[in-house]
Amino acid sequence: YNIVLPVLTTGFHNLFIRSKNASGIWGMYEGRVFYVSPATVVLSSSPIVAAEYFYNIDPGVGIGTALTSIPSSQSLNVTTTVPTTGLSQGFHNLFIRTKNAAGQWSMYEGRVVYVQPSVINMTVSPLIAAEYFYNTDPGVGSGIAINTGIASNLLELTIPNLVTTPLLTGNHNVFIRVKNNDGKWGLAEKRVFNICTNILGSPVVTGTSIICLGANLTLSAGNVAGATSYEWTGPNNFTSTTQSITINSVTALNAGMYEVVAVSGTGICSKGNATKINVLINNTLAPTGNATQTFTTGSTVANITVVGTAVMWYASTANASAGTNPLASTTLLENGVTYYANQVLNACESTASLAVTISILLSSE
Repeated sequence: YNIVLPVLTTGFHNLFIRSKNASGIWGMYEGRVFYVSPATVVLSSSPIVAAEYFYNIDPGVGIGTALTSIPSSQSLNVTTTVPTTGLSQGFHNLFIRTKNAAGQWSMYEGRVVYVQPSVINMTVSPLIAAEYFYNTDPGVGSGIAINTGIASNLLELTIPNLVTTPLLTGNHNVFIRVKNNDGKWGLAEKRVFNICTNILGSPVVTGTSIICLGANLTLSAGNVAGATSYEWTGPNNFTSTTQSITINSVTALNAGMYEVVAVSGTGICSKGNATKINVLINNTLAPTGNATQTFTTGSTVANITVVGTAVMWYASTANASAGTNPLASTTLLENGVTYYANQVLNACESTASLAVTISILLSSE
């Protein structure tokens, strides 16, 4: 509905609407706030000529600390240094406002700043001890000790066979913390793990992990006792629930780490540990050389000059793309004919070709 407004003052007002049903019962009203704008005032543009700043409490318009070297401009873009002398450590509010040539000040704009405490030079104390505990903190220094070896500023630990004998089946948390030579303990770092009554084995993965660009990738997971299905994940958002996977005509996006787990039932304990295989995809480039070359009568494709390894020659782009019907090295060159060269590296033939057009110089005979 287009609602005709009564004469309203400039500012905010509330509009209420309610409805009545066929039984004559009115509903509750629903309200919305709207704003009546003042008459449009056309202002002439006035350049910015000054600016000032203050911290935390407004001292009054025009009484702040002036920013120097403010150019007279319709649009102000200035980089300047604002002193923090006299401010205590901690958070403060910095406000800036500008003044135009007509003597009118703008609203201020605020930003929160932080004054850092004085830097304290501390000598790094080497780490000399570590401990772990499960689920509930027994108290600093009361965990199960971990042998850390020689004191060091950087501690890298391999902790095999943490004792989980007293823990029941289900989810648990393990916490690890370290102590330095000054006797200070760090915060505990947590990892979540699960104890299962039965854990499925990791599948043995078979298949070629190094393949050529455009070839088909096939990987198979070996049978795992008790497994009812398998789950694959891989690069380029790849997922599959089949025991064996095939990706046709692979691209560079298909290279990377593939993982497979054996599955039986549902829940956290339904999956065994993953087996990973890193798939590398060889992208052999086309050989390089001049696109037009000149030879005498009787020359063969073996005489064409290109830079490449195990170069294969073809009579058409279709044959070169498919890698079929390669020409024998003794094939005689024909005038005006284009030949196509592929390079073979690590048993992978390039999918792109070098095209070379031949010119034959006739002999005097």
